[in-house]
Amino acid sequence: MEAIMDWVKDAPAAAVVIGALLALVLVYTVLRRIRRGVRRAIRNNPVSRALRQTGEIAGIIRAADMNAQLTPKSVSGGDSIHLPRILKDYPQFNVDLAKSVVENCIRDIFNALHSGDMSAFQEKYNDKVYAQCGMFLQRYGRITVTGLRVHRTAISDYTKHYGSSTIKFQTAFQYETAGGKDGKRINQERFETGYTFKVKDKEGGSSAALRCGHCGAPVARLGDKSCAYCGNEVILDLEQAWEITDINIK
Repeated sequence: MEAIMDWVKDAPAAAVVIGALLALVLVYTVLRRIRRGVRRAIRNNPVSRALRQTGEIAGIIRAADMNAQLTPKSVSGGDSIHLPRILKDYPQFNVDLAKSVVENCIRDIFNALHSGDMSAFQEKYNDKVYAQCGMFLQRYGRITVTGLRVHRTAISDYTKHYGSSTIKFQTAFQYETAGGKDGKRINQERFETGYTFKVKDKEGGSSAALRCGHCGAPVARLGDKSCAYCGNEVILDLEQAWEITDINIK
């Protein structure tokens, strides 16, 4: 009986404590709901969505740019198609040497861009290729080029004309310039180069027509060993040479 009387005396204090606890729970619940609502509102706010999308787009652009820097350009690999035709017409043709000549021309172009001086380039190539190099200099300006690396050179086409033949090579390569995050930027390029077999007379002029030295009949193609009209061996008193005649960004 005495214990009951003590509980009755302490009941108001206990009620106060319980009420306070319930109030704290209620306040916590309300604040939690308000916090969730604020977060939801911020998340769904047009400005917030735009900022998130902008960040995502910027990340996509950065990833695409890095991929572009590290991925070599593709080239038309036509060696297996065109090389047998070339060797049929020119059995002594050295494809590895030809590719080396083409790649060295690209190096010479970027050396000219690096130095801003095209005099050495002019001494090695004809007027058309020299003019094309000048166009590259106008396009790029004088740039500091490092890390020039050739990925691959392949035959993309082969055409024959009367008195000459042209092989098209595509070359994928990369080089570095200033301006990237670490001070350098990797650039991937692809050039297409025309490598032409030209017939020249002893004075260096182009020969418009090839004729048999015995009967004077026209020779159908440079690879012919005998005249189709008189049957005699075709001997051309001409200087024959391959040279780069055209180069362009592809």
